[in-house]
Amino acid sequence: MSTASGVQVRLDLRIRGKAYLLTIDPEGFRLVLKGQRKGIEMPWSVLVEDDAILYSELQASIRKILRPKS
Repeated sequence: MSTASGVQVRLDLRIRGKAYLLTIDPEGFRLVLKGQRKGIEMPWSVLVEDDAILYSELQASIRKILRPKS
């Protein structure tokens, strides 16, 4: 299924019991905790570039955000 360019798609997600908002648009995607402004933002170009350092930093950021706080 395709969408018109310029369209923004927002999805409510629940990950490990926490509510997140995933926003997908033509430039990339953004994943944030619901009610927060900061989160993970990534342009699509990053996904197609072969950059191991960037990938490892991204994974570390994701683990930090999704890690349950004790």
